[in-house]
Amino acid sequence: MKKLIALVVFVAVLWGGYWVVGSRLLVRGVQGWVQMQTEAGLEVGQTGLAVQGFPNRFDLTLTEPFLRDPATGFGWRADWLQSLMMGWKPWHVILVAPQDWVLMTPMGDLPVQADSTRASLVVVPGKALLIDRFTLVAEAPQVTLPTGVLAASDLRVATRRLAAGSVEQELGVQIDGLTGTGRLAAAGTGQVKLDAVVGFSGLPGLVVAEPPVVVQTVDLREARLDWDTASLAVTGQLAADAQGQAEGRLEVTLTGGPVLLPLAVAAGLVPERLAPAVTAMVTRMQASAGEGKPLVLPLTFARGQMRLGILPLGPAPFLN
Repeated sequence: MKKLIALVVFVAVLWGGYWVVGSRLLVRGVQGWVQMQTEAGLEVGQTGLAVQGFPNRFDLTLTEPFLRDPATGFGWRADWLQSLMMGWKPWHVILVAPQDWVLMTPMGDLPVQADSTRASLVVVPGKALLIDRFTLVAEAPQVTLPTGVLAASDLRVATRRLAAGSVEQELGVQIDGLTGTGRLAAAGTGQVKLDAVVGFSGLPGLVVAEPPVVVQTVDLREARLDWDTASLAVTGQLAADAQGQAEGRLEVTLTGGPVLLPLAVAAGLVPERLAPAVTAMVTRMQASAGEGKPLVLPLTFARGQMRLGILPLGPAPFLN
């Protein structure tokens, strides 16, 4: 019995030591990661960092975290962010965000509100912390745009690497119960689905690589918006040119253009200055195809420019 008690005490002390050392390494790891991202040109930081969860978990809380890429203008910030890890599998991280957070974009900050926002991140054990899979679920999210509020019953985003050692990741997005107010209002509710394979220049991970890992290709199996009786489906392949801008061709299948075009303009997907020209082109094509028939339009990306048919839409987006 004494030996058993001694063994239990020894294991408890050993495990307690593991937690203390692990918590310190976690703090140093986060601080080092922030420094690496800063040196890579990102704007990233926080005002407070604390670890709790003894003895079985490492619960890390960041106060006022923010992350922004000045090259693209996109970023994220919130009052706090928690990462939760079990002591025996620290490569699986659960992320919890507050109900209110902000999505930073080149057009300005967009306030987002959700009943809950959680994510699950699984990395491959090792120094590179390669991303194996990632899942994000937001319940009852709504984003405030300049033209109105866009809300949904739930949002799901998921990625996973195709195989060990693969530079490609599958990407899936589903948004259900999509509704809008103001200029984004429309009859009924909508749904968004996206199924794609994204190819990178190297193995994507949490540790900054040299040269940096960037998106090289996008195989868009299908991106689809259904809203009441209208629908928009997009398929095709894109690749990054020497400047990192998208190059390739997408096929856009549109049904019920009169419903979706005002929404596309209000959401900023079609520049407002081009709205009359796009509307006129779609109306003519719809009349030629016949009322209620789907329209198939080519969306091309070449030499840094984007065109819908023969109509120029502006600069092609950057993939990296």
